[in-house]
Amino acid sequence: MEERTLHVKLVAQSIDIGNYTTYVFENLDKFANGQEIKYEITEDEVDDIRVTLDTEEGEIVCRILTIFDVDGKDYIALMPLDENDQDNAGEQAPGFVNVFNPDPVTITLNAQKVLEGRDLVDGEFLFVLKDNNGLVWAEARNSANGTIAFNLNVDSADMLDGNQILNEKTFSFTIHEIIPDTAVNNVLNGVTYSTAVGAVSVTVKNVNGVLTVNGNNPAVINSGVTFKNVYKPASTIAPITAHK
Repeated sequence: MEERTLHVKLVAQSIDIGNYTTYVFENLDKFANGQEIKYEITEDEVDDIRVTLDTEEGEIVCRILTIFDVDGKDYIALMPLDENDQDNAGEQAPGFVNVFNPDPVTITLNAQKVLEGRDLVDGEFLFVLKDNNGLVWAEARNSANGTIAFNLNVDSADMLDGNQILNEKTFSFTIHEIIPDTAVNNVLNGVTYSTAVGAVSVTVKNVNGVLTVNGNNPAVINSGVTFKNVYKPASTIAPITAHK
């Protein structure tokens, strides 16, 4: 039997009526862009998993009854248990917890490009942002002023640890410059490309169902990483003419 601890809030309730249960989903939007929303609900079976529900009234041990998908947001139905690990709804009906799909956070991660020997050209150099597993999260080119702006989104799937979403997670990234295949010894058209690898960490937190970085969404982060290229024009030899 699997046990987990979730720090969450109840967002809906179920009501037992005779031989069936009515599930009440609260605080759902009714309209979007002037059109009434029609919600589609699907249900998935769940293996025997226990969770500890951290509520304002204290900790309650529950088992997961089922998982509902309500218009793209997952809700898990929980049944409270007594000290003998038996269902104990009592006065507290099974509740729903929306923990899998907090709103994603949009992040702009900035680095800097410096070119010695001549002015930078907008979009001249290409850079890549990878995680520790080598997965590419974003690519970006420099602006004329040297800014390299990576745009990325962190959503609920990125916050998962096994089957549990984390309320806080730190992502470690590396940044490096893409050196063209046609470069020789990292030099192309007089430009010596940087082989440096920059490192940056981003901590994302789930705050009341919204993912944030430093309390912001969207968030702008200065990585402090700078890449330096050097331009050296090819030397020219002027012909010398002499007469005797």
